[in-house]
Amino acid sequence: MIEGYKQVWIKVSTYKKLKELSEKHGKKLSKIIDELVSGVGESTTFDENTIRKIVREEISNAFKDLEPMLYNTVKKAISELKEKKKPIEVMREAFLGLREPLTLKKLPIQISKGNIFIETEEKPNIDVSQFKAEVVVETNEKGEIIGYSIVPSIGFEDISLEEWFDKYGAELFKVLSDKLKV
Repeated sequence: MIEGYKQVWIKVSTYKKLKELSEKHGKKLSKIIDELVSGVGESTTFDENTIRKIVREEISNAFKDLEPMLYNTVKKAISELKEKKKPIEVMREAFLGLREPLTLKKLPIQISKGNIFIETEEKPNIDVSQFKAEVVVETNEKGEIIGYSIVPSIGFEDISLEEWFDKYGAELFKVLSDKLKV
């Protein structure tokens, strides 16, 4: 069989890696490719240890990209554990939109920015007007009742969500937990 050369198209990133290996080991690109394809070469350039090293480097590079995101997530979780926030503080943060919506485990309640959603088909038997709030019926696409939202009725008053929660929120949650206990 006649030996010769053929032109092959490869990704630029693959070419750069081959070029680095070529320079590192002082071999021509064609020799590096021959060793890769055959799996056997005159040197141990691509032995098991080298392959493991390359894999470790690639994984390390991938983690470098994820590191800032992971660091921030872990840092936030640790700070919350250190603070040992009271449940009402966590509910307040969810109600003010300072954290993701919060679902209470023992009650059918989800708290999100400016909204307390109660997952029930029956309207809660609670007079929320004493908390400057109102109950709004929530339906699905078919018009079926899926629950009720309790929202502050602060309208044109000069009161923020934060002030409303501080004044009425904690007491409203006490009433809700008493009425909705399972």
